[in-house]
Amino acid sequence: MRCPTDQLLAGTSKKQNRMRGGNKAGETFFSATSYQLMPRATKKVVGSLKHSPYFKDTTTTTSNKNNDSSINNNDDHASKNSGGSTIIKQQQQQDEDEEDDGMPVPDNIDYDLKVLFVGINPGLISAAKGHHFAGPTNHFWPCLSASGLVDRKVTFVDDVNLPALYRVGITNLTMRSSRKASDLTMAEQRAGIPTLTAKFRRYRPRVACFVGKGIYEIYSGKKCKQMGLQAKRIPWDDQQGATQLFVMPSTSGLVSAYQKPDKIKFFQHVCRIAEEEDAKYQEEEEDGKGVSSKHSNPHGVK
Repeated sequence: MRCPTDQLLAGTSKKQNRMRGGNKAGETFFSATSYQLMPRATKKVVGSLKHSPYFKDTTTTTSNKNNDSSINNNDDHASKNSGGSTIIKQQQQQDEDEEDDGMPVPDNIDYDLKVLFVGINPGLISAAKGHHFAGPTNHFWPCLSASGLVDRKVTFVDDVNLPALYRVGITNLTMRSSRKASDLTMAEQRAGIPTLTAKFRRYRPRVACFVGKGIYEIYSGKKCKQMGLQAKRIPWDDQQGATQLFVMPSTSGLVSAYQKPDKIKFFQHVCRIAEEEDAKYQEEEEDGKGVSSKHSNPHGVK
């Protein structure tokens, strides 16, 4: 009797069929492991065949062997004997990551922040945890802790409290999460520019800090010749000031051109600029209140 899945493997060699689960007689079977390794589109086609006599389920056997290993041996030895189970777990983790793909991470933002950090988009780990820069190799939080913008060590779980405690916020150019930034189309990234500009105008951060030169180049539409403070400013809706734009290297651990100590210097630099800008607006606000008081009581009568 011919296996109904032969059509899916048409054109493959006998050796390839045996690698996918077929036997030497030319019959084609799908084991649980080979099913897990299939692309999602193929899974949909063969999903109904899982309960047919042509689907050879090896999950139970593999699972039992792994359970015995975990009881009788240490973790390292068990991992060597896990074989197909390890592959299945990796595929399951990949499926879970794909489920997180697209999930946004809410902005941490408020009015009159000293610094609003701008990332390109959330990674899958950040999307799963619901916090910004949550990847274990990302240097953002160690650098922020040493910047002078905060007075203690902070981690990704503190992002929600940054606006209220330290007048520091975080947003992204693109809200959709992805495994890699390169998974985003250029059109998708450019579509976020008007929204980001509107945030600068409405919330009046003293400095908008782009965490990555590439992000700023997409936003500005031109090459960034030198990182640090940029000439361009974004005027506020209330016409009382403008947001300064600052560019620093990406805090990803994969960026080897700048090590953590180098990145900390950029964080400390943006801290100094933000403090200077904020002091200027604070002084202008106090002067405005003084002038208003004199006009309301020109002779100083109590």
